[in-house]
Amino acid sequence: MWGRKTAYETKDDSTENLERMSKRFAADLRIQVKKIGSPKLFSKQWLALTETLENVSKIAGIENKSQTLLNVSQNSKNTPVDTTSSSSGFVGQYPKKSQGNVMGLAGFKGSPLSNSNRMNKEFSVLNRRHPSSSSSIMAGSSSSLLGMKKSSIYSPGKKKYNQQVKGDIGVMGTLSASTVVKKQNKDHKQTLWEKEEYCVRYMVEEGKVCVLLRQFLEFKELQHKLYNTIEYPDVTYSSYAESSGLSEEALKLRMEKYEESAGSLLRCCFASVEALQTLDMPLFFDHIQLVLKFAIHPSYQPPTTPISMAKKQEYLIFEYIYLMCRDIEKLSEESICSRFLEMGIMDYAIQFLLKRHDNLPTSACFNAAVALSKFMELEYFATHRDKFFNTLDKKRALISMKKVFLNNLLTSYARKRALRTLIELITYFNLKISSSTDHQDSDQDDDEFFNSSSSTSTSTTSTSNSLLGSGGSTFQQMFANRRAFLSSAGSSSSSSNK
Repeated sequence: MWGRKTAYETKDDSTENLERMSKRFAADLRIQVKKIGSPKLFSKQWLALTETLENVSKIAGIENKSQTLLNVSQNSKNTPVDTTSSSSGFVGQYPKKSQGNVMGLAGFKGSPLSNSNRMNKEFSVLNRRHPSSSSSIMAGSSSSLLGMKKSSIYSPGKKKYNQQVKGDIGVMGTLSASTVVKKQNKDHKQTLWEKEEYCVRYMVEEGKVCVLLRQFLEFKELQHKLYNTIEYPDVTYSSYAESSGLSEEALKLRMEKYEESAGSLLRCCFASVEALQTLDMPLFFDHIQLVLKFAIHPSYQPPTTPISMAKKQEYLIFEYIYLMCRDIEKLSEESICSRFLEMGIMDYAIQFLLKRHDNLPTSACFNAAVALSKFMELEYFATHRDKFFNTLDKKRALISMKKVFLNNLLTSYARKRALRTLIELITYFNLKISSSTDHQDSDQDDDEFFNSSSSTSTSTTSTSNSLLGSGGSTFQQMFANRRAFLSSAGSSSSSSNK
């Protein structure tokens, strides 16, 4: 018996088991991605699609969490940051419910990892060979299933091991800000096929990014009609609830789940430049314009909590804009920015932030302002700035942002640096408008002075004319006597000379 045990322990099948499980997981994931289509809204196929999108978006969020940027809100250089707070580089949006790496998606329906007992069986060999390592890997891979805390995965006392595990299987704990930045810069230079982001890769390869975006646009159009009962009284929740076989409340919950899952999945896809390069840009900007116009409409009903608002498209489109501007060098800057200018997206974005900033978390407002500042750093905007703000009202709307909510966001040097371009433009327009106002005031004062001087001279002339009119003979006699005196004086002087 002991001989069999020794022979069993010397046989290292841990790598083979992990590879086999990864291949099965990737195959199931591609099947789920292929199911993403464009069925009729609120149909039975659409209800099944919401479940698929929820599962796929969770996987994409777990894979993409290592792409986070430095938290520039309040953290210093050596302050630990939670790298799972965002998937696209923005900070402090809302905590994700699922933690762990790709191998630990226990909630994925149809995945070979959905059964914890089966998972434990797969790691039994690794546990006998390397008890400490396998337990740590198991904790990281099934943390979302077993409800384990990240502190149990990452321990400061095991620094060397944790660095190795972090690089091998992607267990991300509480890291320093400099480590996050270095890893993000390294991952950003890699192509999509060099990263371990299978979900986004399959979305691009199967052409599902544009399919999802097109149906998302139809969904937002119908949602706007459901909210705007005055202009669309025939479009009601009850009619669609009957066709879908759900109650009105269940239908609203399913709509929220669809919007959050689809929005999160698109955000993870746009974090890769390959997805942006294959994107239908006119459709993309139509979606952004519709969402912003819908958000500033009087019939719009914002969510009750700021955290819920941060999961909506009304906020996530700012993340889309930021990711697009980040990779603008690999895209067509002129065509993108000209479309941005033509559709007036800058004006809609400013109006949205002025009107709905109270409905957003503070970090979300900051991230939205960072997106606008990032766009203002582009060369096209610098050369066509006057076209974006061609009226005095647009300039004043931009200036009012600083007084309304931007001053409350500038709480650290890092935040001021992130919003430097936006603040400088606001300062420039403020000085320009104030100087033009001063010139107008000075010109008005000069006009009043000249008008008063001309009126004074006119009154003097009229007075002289009246005097000449009343006593004209007296003045004529005086001038005649003076001329006679001068002539007589001239004749006397000439005779004396002779």
